[in-house]
Amino acid sequence: MKERPKKNSGKLPSLQFYPADWRKDPAVQSLDYETRGVWFEILCLMHESEERGVLLLNGQVMPEDALARLLGLDKQILTNHLTKLVTYGVAKRRESDGAIFNKRMVNDEELRKVRQNAGKKGGNPLLVKQKQTTQDKQILTPSSSSSSSSSDNIPTAPKGGSSGGGKEPKGKPGSPKDARHHEFIRAFTEAWELHFQDKYPFKVADGVAVATLLKTTTLTVDELMAGIQWCWSEIDNNQRAAWAVKQAATLRGFCANYSGIVSEHRSAQNRRPRQ
Repeated sequence: MKERPKKNSGKLPSLQFYPADWRKDPAVQSLDYETRGVWFEILCLMHESEERGVLLLNGQVMPEDALARLLGLDKQILTNHLTKLVTYGVAKRRESDGAIFNKRMVNDEELRKVRQNAGKKGGNPLLVKQKQTTQDKQILTPSSSSSSSSSDNIPTAPKGGSSGGGKEPKGKPGSPKDARHHEFIRAFTEAWELHFQDKYPFKVADGVAVATLLKTTTLTVDELMAGIQWCWSEIDNNQRAAWAVKQAATLRGFCANYSGIVSEHRSAQNRRPRQ
Protein backbone atom coordinates (compact mmCIF):
# COMPACT_ATOMS: atom_id res chain seq x y z
CA MET A 1 0.00 0.00 0.00
CA LYS A 2 1.32 3.40 -0.94
CA GLU A 3 2.13 5.52 2.08
CA ARG A 4 0.04 8.67 2.32
CA PRO A 5 2.02 11.91 2.55
CA LYS A 6 2.02 13.55 5.94
CA LYS A 7 -0.11 16.63 6.45
CA ASN A 8 1.87 19.85 5.84
CA SER A 9 4.85 17.68 4.84
CA GLY A 10 7.94 19.78 4.18
CA LYS A 11 6.51 22.93 5.79
CA LEU A 12 8.09 24.41 8.87
CA PRO A 13 5.69 24.91 11.79
CA SER A 14 7.12 28.22 12.94
CA LEU A 15 8.81 31.35 11.68
CA GLN A 16 12.00 32.59 13.33
CA PHE A 17 11.45 36.11 14.57
CA TYR A 18 13.77 38.16 16.77
CA PRO A 19 11.98 41.17 18.30
CA ALA A 20 15.28 42.79 19.34
CA ASP A 21 16.64 42.62 15.79
CA TRP A 22 13.38 43.98 14.39
CA ARG A 23 13.50 46.91 16.80
CA LYS A 24 17.20 47.64 16.19
CA ASP A 25 17.22 47.37 12.39
CA PRO A 26 17.44 51.00 11.16
CA ALA A 27 15.95 50.12 7.76
CA VAL A 28 12.87 48.52 9.32
CA GLN A 29 12.48 51.25 11.92
CA SER A 30 12.64 53.94 9.24
CA LEU A 31 9.41 52.55 7.76
CA ASP A 32 5.99 53.78 8.82
CA TYR A 33 3.83 51.39 10.87
CA GLU A 34 1.62 50.42 7.95
CA THR A 35 4.57 49.47 5.74
CA ARG A 36 6.08 47.45 8.58
CA GLY A 37 2.81 45.58 8.90
CA VAL A 38 2.75 44.87 5.17
CA TRP A 39 6.32 43.58 5.36
CA PHE A 40 5.48 41.25 8.23
CA GLU A 41 2.55 39.81 6.26
CA ILE A 42 4.85 39.29 3.27
CA LEU A 43 7.37 37.50 5.51
CA CYS A 44 4.62 35.10 6.56
CA LEU A 45 3.72 34.45 2.91
CA MET A 46 7.38 33.87 2.00
CA HIS A 47 7.71 31.43 4.90
CA GLU A 48 4.90 29.34 3.36
CA SER A 49 6.25 29.70 -0.18
CA GLU A 50 7.35 26.68 -2.23
CA GLU A 51 10.78 28.33 -2.34
CA ARG A 52 11.06 29.49 1.26
CA GLY A 53 12.09 33.12 1.51
CA VAL A 54 10.91 34.03 -2.02
CA LEU A 55 7.46 35.49 -2.72
CA LEU A 56 5.93 33.03 -5.19
CA LEU A 57 2.46 31.86 -6.17
CA ASN A 58 2.24 28.33 -7.57
CA GLY A 59 5.95 28.41 -8.35
CA GLN A 60 5.80 31.72 -10.24
CA VAL A 61 6.55 35.30 -9.23
CA MET A 62 3.50 36.53 -7.33
CA PRO A 63 1.73 39.30 -9.32
CA GLU A 64 1.10 42.52 -7.43
CA ASP A 65 -2.62 42.18 -8.16
CA ALA A 66 -2.70 38.83 -6.36
CA LEU A 67 -0.61 40.13 -3.46
CA ALA A 68 -2.89 43.17 -3.10
CA ARG A 69 -5.94 40.90 -2.86
CA LEU A 70 -4.22 38.62 -0.34
CA LEU A 71 -3.37 41.59 1.87
CA GLY A 72 -6.67 43.39 1.31
CA LEU A 73 -4.97 46.49 -0.10
CA ASP A 74 -5.51 48.75 -3.07
CA LYS A 75 -2.89 47.93 -5.71
CA GLN A 76 -1.50 51.47 -5.82
CA ILE A 77 -1.12 51.54 -2.05
CA LEU A 78 0.64 48.17 -2.16
CA THR A 79 2.97 49.41 -4.91
CA ASN A 80 3.95 52.35 -2.71
CA HIS A 81 4.72 50.02 0.18
CA LEU A 82 6.80 47.69 -2.01
CA THR A 83 8.75 50.65 -3.38
CA LYS A 84 9.62 51.75 0.15
CA LEU A 85 10.63 48.23 1.18
CA VAL A 86 12.99 47.81 -1.76
CA THR A 87 14.34 51.38 -1.63
CA TYR A 88 15.18 51.11 2.08
CA GLY A 89 16.84 47.73 1.56
CA VAL A 90 14.37 45.82 3.74
CA ALA A 91 13.19 43.65 0.84
CA LYS A 92 15.19 42.61 -2.20
CA ARG A 93 14.23 41.73 -5.77
CA ARG A 94 15.80 38.78 -7.52
CA GLU A 95 17.61 39.85 -10.70
CA SER A 96 16.56 36.76 -12.66
CA ASP A 97 12.79 37.25 -12.41
CA GLY A 98 12.13 40.25 -10.14
CA ALA A 99 10.70 38.13 -7.33
CA ILE A 100 10.72 39.73 -3.88
CA PHE A 101 12.80 37.79 -1.37
CA ASN A 102 14.27 38.00 2.11
CA LYS A 103 18.00 37.24 2.16
CA ARG A 104 18.06 36.01 5.74
CA MET A 105 15.18 33.59 5.21
CA VAL A 106 16.71 32.22 1.99
CA ASN A 107 20.08 31.67 3.69
CA ASP A 108 18.43 29.98 6.68
CA GLU A 109 16.56 27.61 4.39
CA GLU A 110 19.72 26.67 2.49
CA LEU A 111 21.55 25.92 5.72
CA ARG A 112 18.59 24.01 7.15
CA LYS A 113 18.66 21.70 4.14
CA VAL A 114 22.41 21.15 4.53
CA ARG A 115 21.98 20.28 8.19
CA GLN A 116 18.96 18.08 7.49
CA ASN A 117 20.89 16.04 4.94
CA ALA A 118 23.91 15.85 7.21
CA GLY A 119 21.74 14.70 10.11
CA LYS A 120 20.35 11.84 8.03
CA LYS A 121 23.91 10.67 7.40
CA GLY A 122 24.77 10.85 11.10
CA GLY A 123 26.92 13.97 11.01
CA ASN A 124 28.11 16.96 9.04
CA PRO A 125 30.04 16.09 5.84
CA LEU A 126 31.76 19.48 5.95
CA LEU A 127 33.10 18.96 9.44
CA VAL A 128 36.82 18.29 9.50
CA LYS A 129 38.49 16.45 12.35
CA GLN A 130 40.84 18.67 14.29
CA LYS A 131 42.86 18.03 17.41
CA GLN A 132 42.41 20.42 20.30
CA THR A 133 45.34 22.79 20.52
CA THR A 134 46.26 25.28 23.24
CA GLN A 135 43.14 26.98 24.54
CA ASP A 136 42.69 30.68 23.88
CA LYS A 137 41.12 32.33 26.91
CA GLN A 138 39.36 35.01 24.91
CA ILE A 139 35.65 35.60 25.31
CA LEU A 140 33.27 36.11 22.44
CA THR A 141 30.95 38.90 23.45
CA PRO A 142 27.37 37.56 23.76
CA SER A 143 24.94 38.47 21.00
CA SER A 144 21.19 38.88 21.35
CA SER A 145 20.42 36.23 18.75
CA SER A 146 21.82 34.23 15.89
CA SER A 147 21.00 37.04 13.51
CA SER A 148 22.82 39.73 15.50
CA SER A 149 26.13 41.09 14.27
CA SER A 150 29.30 40.21 16.14
CA SER A 151 30.65 42.51 18.81
CA ASP A 152 33.56 44.88 18.22
CA ASN A 153 35.29 43.91 21.46
CA ILE A 154 36.51 40.58 22.81
CA PRO A 155 37.45 40.98 26.51
CA THR A 156 40.05 38.67 27.99
CA ALA A 157 38.93 36.14 30.59
CA PRO A 158 40.40 36.98 34.01
CA LYS A 159 43.06 34.57 35.23
CA GLY A 160 42.34 32.26 38.08
CA GLY A 161 38.59 32.77 38.10
CA SER A 162 35.39 32.26 36.22
CA SER A 163 35.04 34.64 33.31
CA GLY A 164 32.03 36.85 32.91
CA GLY A 165 31.53 37.29 36.66
CA GLY A 166 29.93 33.85 37.07
CA LYS A 167 30.51 31.43 39.92
CA GLU A 168 33.22 28.80 39.73
CA PRO A 169 31.79 25.57 38.32
CA LYS A 170 31.24 22.88 40.92
CA GLY A 171 32.86 19.48 40.52
CA LYS A 172 35.87 18.53 38.44
CA PRO A 173 36.06 20.71 35.29
CA GLY A 174 34.62 18.90 32.29
CA SER A 175 33.02 16.09 34.28
CA PRO A 176 29.24 15.51 34.41
CA LYS A 177 29.39 17.01 37.92
CA ASP A 178 30.60 20.27 36.40
CA ALA A 179 27.39 22.33 36.41
CA ARG A 180 28.20 23.65 32.94
CA HIS A 181 28.33 20.22 31.30
CA HIS A 182 24.62 19.38 31.04
CA GLU A 183 23.63 23.05 30.91
CA PHE A 184 25.82 23.70 27.86
CA ILE A 185 24.49 20.62 26.06
CA ARG A 186 20.91 21.67 26.81
CA ALA A 187 21.49 25.30 25.74
CA PHE A 188 23.18 24.28 22.49
CA THR A 189 20.50 21.72 21.60
CA GLU A 190 17.64 24.15 22.21
CA ALA A 191 19.33 26.97 20.30
CA TRP A 192 20.25 24.65 17.41
CA GLU A 193 16.71 23.32 17.05
CA LEU A 194 15.27 26.84 17.16
CA HIS A 195 17.77 28.16 14.63
CA PHE A 196 17.70 25.28 12.13
CA GLN A 197 14.06 24.24 12.72
CA ASP A 198 15.00 20.57 13.04
CA LYS A 199 15.81 18.05 15.76
CA TYR A 200 19.49 18.04 16.70
CA PRO A 201 21.13 14.62 15.98
CA PHE A 202 22.93 14.28 19.32
CA LYS A 203 25.88 11.87 19.39
CA VAL A 204 27.94 10.41 22.23
CA ALA A 205 30.90 12.25 20.70
CA ASP A 206 29.14 15.53 21.51
CA GLY A 207 29.20 14.81 25.25
CA VAL A 208 32.84 13.75 25.10
CA ALA A 209 33.79 16.91 23.18
CA VAL A 210 32.02 19.12 25.73
CA ALA A 211 33.87 17.45 28.60
CA THR A 212 37.19 17.96 26.80
CA LEU A 213 36.54 21.64 26.15
CA LEU A 214 35.35 22.40 29.69
CA LYS A 215 38.57 20.95 31.11
CA THR A 216 40.50 23.70 29.36
CA THR A 217 38.36 26.75 30.05
CA THR A 218 36.45 28.51 32.82
CA LEU A 219 34.11 30.28 30.40
CA THR A 220 30.44 30.31 31.36
CA VAL A 221 27.71 28.66 29.30
CA ASP A 222 26.51 32.08 28.10
CA GLU A 223 30.00 32.95 26.88
CA LEU A 224 30.35 29.64 25.05
CA MET A 225 26.94 30.09 23.45
CA ALA A 226 27.99 33.57 22.30
CA GLY A 227 30.70 31.93 20.20
CA ILE A 228 28.17 29.63 18.60
CA GLN A 229 25.75 32.48 17.93
CA TRP A 230 28.55 34.46 16.27
CA CYS A 231 29.30 31.56 13.90
CA TRP A 232 25.63 31.27 13.00
CA SER A 233 25.46 35.01 12.36
CA GLU A 234 28.21 34.60 9.74
CA ILE A 235 25.72 32.59 7.67
CA ASP A 236 24.15 35.91 6.63
CA ASN A 237 27.23 36.41 4.46
CA ASN A 238 27.12 33.90 1.60
CA GLN A 239 30.89 33.72 1.36
CA ARG A 240 31.11 32.78 5.03
CA ALA A 241 28.27 30.27 5.17
CA ALA A 242 30.38 27.16 4.50
CA TRP A 243 32.95 28.20 7.11
CA ALA A 244 30.28 28.82 9.73
CA VAL A 245 28.61 25.47 9.04
CA LYS A 246 31.90 23.65 9.41
CA GLN A 247 32.77 25.34 12.69
CA ALA A 248 29.52 25.26 14.65
CA ALA A 249 27.07 23.01 12.83
CA THR A 250 27.52 20.37 15.53
CA LEU A 251 28.34 20.61 19.22
CA ARG A 252 31.42 18.42 18.84
CA GLY A 253 32.58 20.52 15.90
CA PHE A 254 32.31 23.74 17.88
CA CYS A 255 34.21 22.27 20.83
CA ALA A 256 37.01 20.97 18.60
CA ASN A 257 37.35 24.25 16.72
CA TYR A 258 36.80 26.71 19.56
CA SER A 259 40.33 28.16 19.53
CA GLY A 260 40.13 28.74 15.79
CA ILE A 261 36.73 30.39 16.14
CA VAL A 262 38.10 32.88 18.67
CA SER A 263 41.05 33.68 16.41
CA GLU A 264 38.81 34.08 13.37
CA HIS A 265 36.46 36.37 15.29
CA ARG A 266 39.41 38.55 16.28
CA SER A 267 40.69 38.63 12.68
CA ALA A 268 37.24 39.56 11.40
CA GLN A 269 37.18 42.53 13.77
CA ASN A 270 40.64 43.63 12.63
CA ARG A 271 39.54 43.50 8.99
CA ARG A 272 36.71 45.91 9.65
CA PRO A 273 37.41 49.44 8.37
CA ARG A 274 37.80 51.90 11.22
CA GLN A 275 35.26 54.67 11.45
